[in-house]
Amino acid sequence: GGLIFIACYNLFIFFTTRDKAFFWYGLYVLAYFCGWALTFHLPAHLFQLRQLELHHLFFISLPILNILFYNNFLQLSLYSPKLWRLSRILLWACVLALPTSIWFLSYTAIIASVLIMLWIGLAIVCGNVCLMKGFSPARYFIMAFSCLLLPAIIILPGNMGITPDFFEYAELATLLGGTADALLLSLALASKLKLLSEERQEYIRKLGIAWERARSDSLTGLANRLAYDESLADTCLSSGMPKPGYLLVLLDI
Repeated sequence: GGLIFIACYNLFIFFTTRDKAFFWYGLYVLAYFCGWALTFHLPAHLFQLRQLELHHLFFISLPILNILFYNNFLQLSLYSPKLWRLSRILLWACVLALPTSIWFLSYTAIIASVLIMLWIGLAIVCGNVCLMKGFSPARYFIMAFSCLLLPAIIILPGNMGITPDFFEYAELATLLGGTADALLLSLALASKLKLLSEERQEYIRKLGIAWERARSDSLTGLANRLAYDESLADTCLSSGMPKPGYLLVLLDI
C-alpha cells in the first residue's frame, strides 16, 4: 500500500512539473511493488495468476527504470558523462536479460542477482560523484542505496549459490531495505524540488534586477527611453483613448 501511494504521488508530481525524474521513479516503485506482490503470491491468491516467469521480469526491470531515474535526478550526463555511459551499458545489459526470466527460468535468479549488485554499486558511485560536485540532494540518494546495499550483500550471494542461505528472514530484510530506499528517494526528490524552487526564486530576483537596469540610465539613474515607452503604452491602455488621439513630440537635449 505504501509503495502504491509513493508511486502515485510521484507520477502526480510528474504530471504537474513534467520533470522526468518523477516519472521514472514512479514507474520504478510500481515495478518494485509488482515484484514483491508476486513474491508473496498476491496475484495467485486474488486472481489465480501463477506465472512464475513474471516474477524476475519486474526485478530485472528495476535497474532499467532506476538508471533512467537517476540520470534525470542526478543530472548524471552533465556531472559525469563517463558514469552515464557506464550506466547506459548496464541498462542495455538489463534490457537484454529481460527475456531470460521467460526462456531461462532456472538461471534467472543468478542473472537478476548479478545485475542488481552491479546496479546498486554503480548507483552509489554515481551519487557520491554528484555530491562531491555540489549536487546536495544526492546525499539522500546515497542513503537510499545504502539501505538496499546491506540486505543485498547478505542475500544476493545466496541467490547466486556463492554462500548458503543462512538468513532466515531474507525476504523481510530485502523488503524493509527496499521500502526504506523508496522513502529516502522520495526525500531526495523533495529536496530537489526545494532546490529548484530556490533556484527559481533566485532567477526571478536576478531577472528583476536586470529588468530595472535595462530601464534606467547607468550614469544618472533616471528612467531611460525604454521606461518612457512602457509608461506611455500603459497610459494609453489605461485611458482607453484611441491611438490617433495624440500628437507627441519628443525632444532630446
